[in-house]
Amino acid sequence: MPVYNRFLNNILGDSESGNRNYVGCWLRGDETIECLEGIARGIAEMHNIIGRAHADIKPDNIAIDINGKALLNDLGSSTYASLDWAERPSRDNVGFFFTRAPECFKEGSHPTKASDVWSFGAIAYRMFTGKYPLEGELRAGKNLAEMTEGEIDSAIDTKFKTDFPSSYKRIGSFVRSCLYADSIYRPRSLTLADKLHKTANHSITREVFGAFKKFGTWTAVTTLIGGAVMGTTLLLTVSPPIEHPRQKVQGLLYLDTSPNQREQFVFEAEQIRDLPVPGYGMIIDGTTPYAKMSSPDRSIAYLVDCSAKTTLSGAADGSKTARDYMERTFDAYASESVKKEQIGLRYLRDAVCVDNAISQLKQINGQVDLEDVLVASRLGKEILDEAKRISNSNDFTKYVEAKSPNGNYIIPEEDKEFIITWLSYIHDNH
Repeated sequence: MPVYNRFLNNILGDSESGNRNYVGCWLRGDETIECLEGIARGIAEMHNIIGRAHADIKPDNIAIDINGKALLNDLGSSTYASLDWAERPSRDNVGFFFTRAPECFKEGSHPTKASDVWSFGAIAYRMFTGKYPLEGELRAGKNLAEMTEGEIDSAIDTKFKTDFPSSYKRIGSFVRSCLYADSIYRPRSLTLADKLHKTANHSITREVFGAFKKFGTWTAVTTLIGGAVMGTTLLLTVSPPIEHPRQKVQGLLYLDTSPNQREQFVFEAEQIRDLPVPGYGMIIDGTTPYAKMSSPDRSIAYLVDCSAKTTLSGAADGSKTARDYMERTFDAYASESVKKEQIGLRYLRDAVCVDNAISQLKQINGQVDLEDVLVASRLGKEILDEAKRISNSNDFTKYVEAKSPNGNYIIPEEDKEFIITWLSYIHDNH
């Protein structure tokens, strides 16, 4: 049976300490819709072919294969290599709390096909908002079994008004229909994918992009049940907007080999052996348009693009030290207009941090060390300098292993993993 190392929860950043990813914050809307269509078709096949409810639909039961396709797995019969956050939140024999249908909280209840539809809606809501629909109530200790259907619907209606992105109103209406407290009002599982597909086409063309060059190509999305491929479905992938065409950046092509006209700098990169093989696919390939908008400097935009791909690949999100430093840097150096941006804010944050690192490290002749920029952009120049001093070396492969007298790494292991994966995307010709 196949073993999968990357799951939807890795892409979403669903961990207690990680930064969550959602549409407008690392994730593209059209790629998210394509992923949800694959999940919906997997649910339909589960109900139609196997003839029973899945009962535990959640991000860490949705594998992402090497081609970026979403595969719905049947827990208990598929082989798992990574569960990460799966066992940490409260759960029992009727599924993960945050994607569990309200009726399944009642004593003696059993999962149904309609409760799977709720779970699908909860995942869709999470991917568009960064939150699960009743996560706040559950974290506050509320017992959903004691809430009336009216109270649940009222709470969810309020969340859709305040949290769901206004540019996806039609998608929001569809997702809302999956989350009715009374299961009789939810759409049938066999119609989910088609309803989403039709809604998405209308929503994207009229509300988001306005116009397209043309519709995209047909791609196969497979569904995995019990470790075996049960079917292949063709999905229509909508082309990106005209004003932001998807172009594949290739390796160091975007890192200038002559001084940059705007900033007057040129990168020097070490030859590092045995970098990991970077992964690509559905959602990871969707980072480039946001990255290009994050900075007018194409070298910085390329580094931001590779950083986004690193995050979505499931590599370590980095230490709290790194996240805190980057937030402080963004607050200190970003303009007020940039801080107010709602779309692609994390791309903008990374661009500000990379730009600041280049400014600090650029030599008089315009040269700047690539590896030093990556470290300084995440942890700051002080930590970079300390690692070099303790290791007595300017070589990344040596100073990244530097330890303090008490035996702790100067550059936290999570950040080392992130930076090495980041480098693998930078140097890759994809």
